[in-house]
Amino acid sequence: MTHKTACAIVATALCLSGSGAWATAAEEAADSHWSVRTVFMPALSGVTAPRAHMTNEIGLVTAPRFAIGLSGVNLLHDGDALTFAIAPPLRAESVTAALMPGIARDWTTATIIMGEKHASLLPMAREFDVETGYRFSMGAWSAQANVAYAVDPDHLRGGNAMLTLFSLTRMF
Repeated sequence: MTHKTACAIVATALCLSGSGAWATAAEEAADSHWSVRTVFMPALSGVTAPRAHMTNEIGLVTAPRFAIGLSGVNLLHDGDALTFAIAPPLRAESVTAALMPGIARDWTTATIIMGEKHASLLPMAREFDVETGYRFSMGAWSAQANVAYAVDPDHLRGGNAMLTLFSLTRMF
């Protein structure tokens, strides 16, 4: 049994404001054909104070992502591959915004009175994706078929989506 682990720090220009992500991936070979791969990536963004007329502050954002997959090679024929994966995409788990909307009107001066309101910026649901694919060779050609199913796609509760893909390629 072999074991490989990879870690990476995702550094962007946003890191100057206290934002970034850390990703770790591990792959474990079960035998000569099958391996399991896991990925975990927590992301964090610091408190910001945008210069917009209605937004006072956007709070701390935490957004984890994980995935687990199983892949097999040389199962039915030499060079083929079968994969299964389960993964929810990156999603905010905690974030609030302090907004400055109009909350009342001063009838004597005809002005709008602004007041701070707090609002959650969390999506309505957590998208969850299940994918499978099979790749094989047909002489000089290579074929691949994939199916993906998403529960609550785009983090909107109550929806489902399905995607199928078939590709046929040839090197030249």
